[in-house]
Amino acid sequence: TYGTVDVDESTWSLEDDDDDDDNTITTTNKNKHNNKKNHNNHNKILCIYLTKANRGSLWDAALKGSQPMDEFSKEQVKADLMRQRMQEENPGFDFRGAEFNGSVPDAREFMGGVKYL
Repeated sequence: TYGTVDVDESTWSLEDDDDDDDNTITTTNKNKHNNKKNHNNHNKILCIYLTKANRGSLWDAALKGSQPMDEFSKEQVKADLMRQRMQEENPGFDFRGAEFNGSVPDAREFMGGVKYL
C-alpha cells in the first residue's frame, strides 16, 4: 500500500460475483472463518478492506505500483477526508455538503492536526 495499514481493523472477504451474500466466506487477519459454506462454482470477487493506520492521510493510490490519482481526484479525496475529520470532531453538525474555496487543507495538519490516531 501507499501508507501504513491498521492490520487489526483490516479484513477481506470472498464474495459471489452476483452479490449473493448467502455464499460469502469472510475472514479477518486472525484467520477466523464464519460458518457460511460456499457450495457453488460461480465467479468470486476478492474484496479487501484496508483501514489506514494514520487516519486523515492521503494515499496517492491504494496499492504501490497502481496508477496514482489525478490532481482533481486528489482534491476530492482531500475534501472528503477534511469533511470526515470535521464531522468526527463536531458530531452535532452535518458537513456532508460542505465545500471548500481554493485548495483543500491537509486533514492531518489543519488547525493543529488530527486529535485522534
